[in-house]
Amino acid sequence: FEESKSRLASIVESSEDAIFVVSPDGSIHSWNKSAENIFGYKASQVVGQQITILDHIIDFETLIKIPQLDSSFSSGKKIMHVDMVAVRRGDETLYVNLTVYPFVDERGQVLGFTTIARDITNAIKAEEALRESEERFRAITEQTSSLISVTDDNGIITYSSPAAKTI
Repeated sequence: FEESKSRLASIVESSEDAIFVVSPDGSIHSWNKSAENIFGYKASQVVGQQITILDHIIDFETLIKIPQLDSSFSSGKKIMHVDMVAVRRGDETLYVNLTVYPFVDERGQVLGFTTIARDITNAIKAEEALRESEERFRAITEQTSSLISVTDDNGIITYSSPAAKTI
Protein backbone atom coordinates (compact mmCIF):
# COMPACT_ATOMS: atom_id res chain seq x y z
CA PHE A 1 0.00 0.00 0.00
CA GLU A 2 2.75 2.49 0.89
CA GLU A 3 4.58 1.73 -2.36
CA SER A 4 1.40 2.47 -4.36
CA LYS A 5 0.86 5.67 -2.42
CA SER A 6 4.47 6.74 -3.04
CA ARG A 7 4.21 5.92 -6.75
CA LEU A 8 0.98 7.92 -7.08
CA ALA A 9 2.56 10.90 -5.31
CA SER A 10 5.52 10.69 -7.70
CA ILE A 11 3.22 10.65 -10.74
CA VAL A 12 1.32 13.71 -9.51
CA GLU A 13 4.51 15.59 -8.67
CA SER A 14 6.17 14.86 -12.02
CA SER A 15 3.11 15.78 -14.13
CA GLU A 16 3.41 18.70 -16.55
CA ASP A 17 -0.15 19.59 -15.63
CA ALA A 18 -0.93 21.56 -12.50
CA ILE A 19 -2.70 19.26 -10.06
CA PHE A 20 -4.18 20.46 -6.82
CA VAL A 21 -6.80 19.26 -4.37
CA VAL A 22 -9.50 21.45 -2.86
CA SER A 23 -11.35 20.35 0.29
CA PRO A 24 -15.16 20.59 0.41
CA ASP A 25 -14.77 23.71 2.56
CA GLY A 26 -12.81 25.39 -0.25
CA SER A 27 -9.32 25.13 1.23
CA ILE A 28 -6.39 23.97 -0.87
CA HIS A 29 -5.13 20.63 0.40
CA SER A 30 -2.25 19.85 -2.00
CA TRP A 31 -0.38 21.63 -4.80
CA ASN A 32 2.16 20.09 -7.20
CA LYS A 33 5.28 21.62 -8.82
CA SER A 34 3.48 22.37 -12.07
CA ALA A 35 0.84 24.29 -10.12
CA GLU A 36 3.70 26.34 -8.70
CA ASN A 37 4.99 27.01 -12.23
CA ILE A 38 1.62 27.87 -13.76
CA PHE A 39 0.10 29.90 -10.94
CA GLY A 40 3.30 31.36 -9.49
CA TYR A 41 2.66 30.29 -5.89
CA LYS A 42 4.75 27.84 -3.87
CA ALA A 43 2.84 25.04 -2.15
CA SER A 44 3.80 26.52 1.21
CA GLN A 45 1.98 29.74 0.25
CA VAL A 46 -1.34 28.16 -0.75
CA VAL A 47 -1.82 24.85 1.06
CA GLY A 48 -4.36 25.49 3.82
CA GLN A 49 -5.60 28.70 2.17
CA GLN A 50 -9.04 29.16 0.63
CA ILE A 51 -9.22 28.63 -3.14
CA THR A 52 -10.25 32.29 -3.45
CA ILE A 53 -6.59 33.20 -2.79
CA LEU A 54 -6.28 32.70 -6.55
CA ASP A 55 -9.06 35.18 -7.41
CA HIS A 56 -6.65 37.75 -8.85
CA ILE A 57 -5.23 35.05 -11.13
CA ILE A 58 -8.30 33.05 -12.14
CA ASP A 59 -11.83 34.32 -12.71
CA PHE A 60 -13.59 34.33 -9.31
CA GLU A 61 -16.79 32.79 -10.72
CA THR A 62 -14.80 29.76 -11.88
CA LEU A 63 -13.03 29.42 -8.54
CA ILE A 64 -16.14 29.41 -6.39
CA LYS A 65 -17.68 26.63 -8.49
CA ILE A 66 -14.99 24.17 -7.34
CA PRO A 67 -16.14 23.61 -3.74
CA GLN A 68 -19.77 23.89 -4.86
CA LEU A 69 -19.39 20.74 -6.96
CA ASP A 70 -20.38 18.70 -3.92
CA SER A 71 -24.05 19.42 -4.66
CA SER A 72 -23.54 18.87 -8.41
CA PHE A 73 -21.96 15.50 -7.67
CA SER A 74 -24.99 14.46 -5.65
CA SER A 75 -27.23 15.28 -8.62
CA GLY A 76 -25.16 13.13 -10.99
CA LYS A 77 -22.70 15.63 -12.48
CA LYS A 78 -19.27 14.16 -11.83
CA ILE A 79 -16.81 16.34 -13.75
CA MET A 80 -16.55 20.05 -14.48
CA HIS A 81 -14.65 21.13 -17.59
CA VAL A 82 -13.73 24.73 -18.21
CA ASP A 83 -12.32 25.00 -21.71
CA MET A 84 -10.19 28.09 -21.33
CA VAL A 85 -9.30 30.14 -18.33
CA ALA A 86 -7.01 33.14 -18.45
CA VAL A 87 -4.39 32.98 -15.72
CA ARG A 88 -2.81 36.32 -14.98
CA ARG A 89 0.71 36.07 -13.62
CA GLY A 90 2.32 39.46 -13.34
CA ASP A 91 2.16 41.05 -16.79
CA GLU A 92 1.85 37.66 -18.50
CA THR A 93 -1.39 35.89 -19.42
CA LEU A 94 -1.46 32.12 -19.61
CA TYR A 95 -4.40 30.05 -20.78
CA VAL A 96 -5.38 26.77 -19.15
CA ASN A 97 -8.04 24.12 -19.46
CA LEU A 98 -9.45 23.15 -16.08
CA THR A 99 -10.88 19.76 -15.22
CA VAL A 100 -12.35 19.36 -11.75
CA TYR A 101 -13.71 16.13 -10.36
CA PRO A 102 -14.65 14.99 -6.87
CA PHE A 103 -13.00 12.09 -5.11
CA VAL A 104 -15.01 10.09 -2.66
CA ASP A 105 -14.58 7.56 0.13
CA GLU A 106 -16.04 4.05 0.09
CA ARG A 107 -19.42 5.41 1.31
CA GLY A 108 -19.62 7.92 -1.54
CA GLN A 109 -18.88 10.92 0.68
CA VAL A 110 -17.03 13.68 -1.16
CA LEU A 111 -13.59 14.13 0.39
CA GLY A 112 -12.43 16.85 -1.95
CA PHE A 113 -11.98 17.95 -5.53
CA THR A 114 -9.01 17.24 -7.73
CA THR A 115 -8.30 20.05 -10.15
CA ILE A 116 -6.08 19.58 -13.19
CA ALA A 117 -4.97 22.66 -15.09
CA ARG A 118 -3.30 22.13 -18.46
CA ASP A 119 -1.37 25.05 -19.94
CA ILE A 120 -2.71 25.63 -23.47
CA THR A 121 -1.03 29.01 -24.01
CA ASN A 122 1.10 27.87 -26.96
CA ALA A 123 -1.93 26.40 -28.75
CA ILE A 124 -3.93 29.60 -28.21
CA LYS A 125 -1.04 31.73 -29.50
CA ALA A 126 -0.65 29.47 -32.56
CA GLU A 127 -4.38 29.81 -33.32
CA GLU A 128 -4.13 33.60 -33.00
CA ALA A 129 -1.07 33.69 -35.31
CA LEU A 130 -2.87 31.55 -37.89
CA ARG A 131 -5.97 33.75 -37.73
CA GLU A 132 -3.85 36.90 -38.16
CA SER A 133 -1.99 35.32 -41.08
CA GLU A 134 -5.27 34.40 -42.77
CA GLU A 135 -6.57 37.94 -42.25
CA ARG A 136 -3.40 39.41 -43.84
CA PHE A 137 -3.67 36.98 -46.76
CA ARG A 138 -7.30 37.93 -47.35
CA ALA A 139 -6.54 41.66 -47.09
CA ILE A 140 -3.74 41.36 -49.67
CA THR A 141 -5.67 39.18 -52.10
CA GLU A 142 -8.90 41.18 -51.83
CA GLN A 143 -7.14 44.49 -52.58
CA THR A 144 -4.83 43.47 -55.42
CA SER A 145 -5.66 43.89 -59.10
CA SER A 146 -3.51 40.85 -59.89
CA LEU A 147 -4.95 37.38 -60.24
CA ILE A 148 -4.11 35.21 -57.25
CA SER A 149 -5.29 31.64 -57.03
CA VAL A 150 -4.70 28.74 -54.70
CA THR A 151 -4.89 25.13 -55.82
CA ASP A 152 -5.04 21.87 -53.94
CA ASP A 153 -2.74 18.87 -54.52
CA ASN A 154 -4.85 17.81 -57.51
CA GLY A 155 -4.53 21.19 -59.25
CA ILE A 156 -8.11 22.18 -58.48
CA ILE A 157 -8.51 25.88 -57.76
CA THR A 158 -9.73 26.33 -54.18
CA TYR A 159 -9.46 30.12 -54.07
CA SER A 160 -9.31 32.94 -56.59
CA SER A 161 -8.92 36.60 -55.78
CA PRO A 162 -11.69 39.00 -56.82
CA ALA A 163 -9.48 40.12 -59.72
CA ALA A 164 -10.28 36.79 -61.41
CA LYS A 165 -13.76 38.12 -62.17
CA THR A 166 -12.33 40.93 -64.29
CA ILE A 167 -10.18 38.69 -66.47
